[in-house]
Amino acid sequence: AFENKLKNDVELAKEVELQRSIMEGVERIGVKKSIIKAGIKYRGIKMMKLITIGVVLIVVSIVIYFNFKTTTENSLIETNKKGTNQFIKPAFNDFNIPFNQFVFNAEKGDTIYYESGSILVFPPNAFIDKEGNPINGEVEIVYRELSEPIDFFISGIPMDYDSNGTKYTFESAGMMEMYGYQNGEPIFVNPLSKPEINLASKTTDNAHNLYYLDTIQRKWIGKGKDVISVIDEAQESEKTADFTRIESSKIKIPTPPPFLLEKPNKASGKYPTFSIFIEPGSVPELQAYNHLLFEVDKDEKNYDASQSKTEWGDVIVEKSTIKGKYLVTFIKGNKKLTYITRPVFEGKNYDEALLLFESKKKEYNNLLTKRLEKENKQKELAEKREKENEETNKLNILIEARNKEIEKANSQLKPEIIAYKRAQDKRNRIKQLVLYLESNNQKANLFSETDKQEAIIIVEKRKLIREQIEIQRENQKKLAVQYEKDRIIEEKRLDSLDFEEGGGEMEYQVFRTFQIEGFSAWNCDRPILNEGIIVNAYFIDKENNPIILNSIYTVIKSLNGTFGFNSNKIRIKTDTENMIWSVLGNKFVFFTYDDYKKCDITPETKEYTFNMNVYPEKIKSKEDIKRILGL
Repeated sequence: AFENKLKNDVELAKEVELQRSIMEGVERIGVKKSIIKAGIKYRGIKMMKLITIGVVLIVVSIVIYFNFKTTTENSLIETNKKGTNQFIKPAFNDFNIPFNQFVFNAEKGDTIYYESGSILVFPPNAFIDKEGNPINGEVEIVYRELSEPIDFFISGIPMDYDSNGTKYTFESAGMMEMYGYQNGEPIFVNPLSKPEINLASKTTDNAHNLYYLDTIQRKWIGKGKDVISVIDEAQESEKTADFTRIESSKIKIPTPPPFLLEKPNKASGKYPTFSIFIEPGSVPELQAYNHLLFEVDKDEKNYDASQSKTEWGDVIVEKSTIKGKYLVTFIKGNKKLTYITRPVFEGKNYDEALLLFESKKKEYNNLLTKRLEKENKQKELAEKREKENEETNKLNILIEARNKEIEKANSQLKPEIIAYKRAQDKRNRIKQLVLYLESNNQKANLFSETDKQEAIIIVEKRKLIREQIEIQRENQKKLAVQYEKDRIIEEKRLDSLDFEEGGGEMEYQVFRTFQIEGFSAWNCDRPILNEGIIVNAYFIDKENNPIILNSIYTVIKSLNGTFGFNSNKIRIKTDTENMIWSVLGNKFVFFTYDDYKKCDITPETKEYTFNMNVYPEKIKSKEDIKRILGL
């Protein structure tokens, strides 16, 4: 009877259809609002209030099946074995630089804000087992950072590097070490979903490279460059504190390192030339070239060709104040000779160098183009989000107006209330059927074919909405790290407000960003040639008893690294202060900067007896050593 009335009563049919469209619209808006609220958790931050950002990122992951190479698998497994201590030898038996433990769901991933300021981003499905299968459930990540010479000494992680037979020592801008486990078994990095490390650093020096400690080959492996981000608190504090909207100006894309390569010059053939070895990282604009010569400048009047027979102890190359010209300084003891030169190439070497320059220049221009494209995409994303907000507000207004119309219609159409209830019952029935279909529940077979047809349409629509949700949430996650960096900066600025009146030093946060391919130690390092003189070192205690030390470390005051030696032939840099550290029977043996000031060591010194300090008590922590050394 109701169906016949519905066919004949046009107004009643309109009201019933209105009820149905409103219910569907409310359901869609509910889903969309949940997305917008998740974004507002970041955008609604007031920069002048210290509040904790709650971000819940629920990501539906695609399970990836693939075969992992056996050699890679064996290498990864070996990295996590205890036997690696034969290569990495901690200084003390009783303690080490501690690891911090984090537990989270591997399928969802997580973002960890470390106590040093570092930000560790683990995307969904970032781990696999030894068979190459994605890890499900909770995983345990252990992580530590090593940032100063005492850390390197205690941990026993080597700081030496060999490049084609040339020995270097690392100066570190930051090191981290990380491993993963599930139920006590090692897990491994998924090469299709690598974790991102934003390592807090104290230097912006671009001469540092990225290295991975391969404990199978027992050496550091070069992994290219990290990306340096500098956040200047003084500049950030001047920005507006209202983050209720995300503007394109807030979006930061890392800038590629500046193009440093010098355009090659051809030798004139009129003036003398010579070749020298350039220390890695010292002259980055020339380092990429092979067969590089230095031509004595036409204005250089002091050049003496006979000096080429001298065995010089060191050579320094640096830019002069005149464009394209370099000062080459030869040093032996107190003797120094400096010549004005031009970097040049001869014959086909010039043609090859020119091709290399043009190729590198093209690569750099491509990087700049990609950066601009990323900025445009981020801007489009922000504009799209703002437009969606406006559409949602309009739809909310429309729903409210239609609800009022329904209430008015219900008061006027009492006999038709039953029809509304039936339509509502059908909606609930269809909603339950949609859930059964989505979960492949056999109870779906109990419903009529008519209901099934309507439910299938809704299932397809919901699937499309979920896909759109995941795209939007993925974009939000990419921006999450930058938003958190902004929050950290503001918190630090507010904490230091009491000192602003008397302070003049500008503070800033430096991040070195890279992706890891496996669990081990990763180091941002600058390889430097082993400087100083070799001394046959003998050691005695305060009672003048001889001491035999197996592992000896020297520390130079101006260098963030350690020099390690397994014999009494150690390296001393005579033009700066040195420390010596070692361990004797689990006791700390040391020689301080003040001790070194009292030494009579010159560039001509061949051997020396060091009167060492032996700390009588048990060392329990890094802080004990810093206290003993007065650091």
